[in-house]
Amino acid sequence: MQEDHHEMEGHEHQHDMGGAGHWMASEEEAKKTNPVQPAEASVTKGRELFKQKCILCHGEGAKGDGPLADTLDPRPSDLTGEMAALHPDGDLFYKISKGRGAMPAWEPVWSEEDRWNLVNFIRSLQPKPQVQHQAEPQSKPQTQSEDSH
Repeated sequence: MQEDHHEMEGHEHQHDMGGAGHWMASEEEAKKTNPVQPAEASVTKGRELFKQKCILCHGEGAKGDGPLADTLDPRPSDLTGEMAALHPDGDLFYKISKGRGAMPAWEPVWSEEDRWNLVNFIRSLQPKPQVQHQAEPQSKPQTQSEDSH
């Protein structure tokens, strides 16, 4: 598995779109929508890719705590938390595709569909948004009963 880390060293890219320490895709890239439905097959394929190449840095639970995490600056992102959930699919796809620093660029390695599958897997790890139900009106519409004249 150490072999994968050495492969990653040759894929360093610096794309600091949002200033020091903050990495965002361009607005155009971030607006891209995922063309792959998050069906079970897609999530499963994304999970397989994650296990093959991402666990060393991001960790088995994708919390940024893999065996190599302490050796990386910046540390790998926690992909399960609310902060990661705020990033649009296009932003995640860009980061997976282009890489930065120790994060390899997967665009030359994985197909576009596989990179979107990985986005679907990452989304499956994140907290689900709370569905807010609108309260039903307290007063019901008045109907005329047959007894009233």
